[in-house]
Amino acid sequence: MAKKIRQLKKKQSKLAEEDIRKNSGKEISHTISKIKAHERLYTFLLVIVFMVTISLSVFLGLKVDSYQLYDSNYYPSNFTMTGQLVTLSEKNVLHDLEGLSSKKYKVEYFNNTDHDINFLIRFAVDESTQEKCNCMDKIVDYQKIKFSLDGEHVQTFSDETMIISAGMIKSRKSDTFQVRLWLDDSLQDQECYFYGKFVLEELEDMDS
Repeated sequence: MAKKIRQLKKKQSKLAEEDIRKNSGKEISHTISKIKAHERLYTFLLVIVFMVTISLSVFLGLKVDSYQLYDSNYYPSNFTMTGQLVTLSEKNVLHDLEGLSSKKYKVEYFNNTDHDINFLIRFAVDESTQEKCNCMDKIVDYQKIKFSLDGEHVQTFSDETMIISAGMIKSRKSDTFQVRLWLDDSLQDQECYFYGKFVLEELEDMDS
């Protein structure tokens, strides 16, 4: 009898071990399935985050570029100006009456953007030409330069920014302006030079 009981216990022990192994195998398989499911979820979430990040980067990049469209130094095809380099010398030393009837310098500008643009036009030093002339001791001060937009009124520059004009140009439009430039007659009988160029700059919209 005792022998049968021991045999029964051995059988029960083997059955218990087999059940444990089966249950353990099921739990391990279930755990692995859960891990794989979580991995797929995490991968999906990471892909979404990555796509959102890239989209935001592209959007912000385009936003910055759209602001820079108005800078003619970076995007000359959108806001441009055509003019000419100006050399003033002793030949351009004139009395005001002569200056008012002197030759005109023509400047043409274009707004190829989809916005109206406020701007100003300056007469700036053409540094590259000035450096090549070997005449720095003969370069005149901006205060000796005179100009007229209408051929009737004589104007001088109040500071080194040498602003000639300001205005607004509508989207997809072009316009021109003409200006007379000469040197003050106090420079008569002197060798003198000024190398200049016209510069168009956008003004910030004060209402934005």
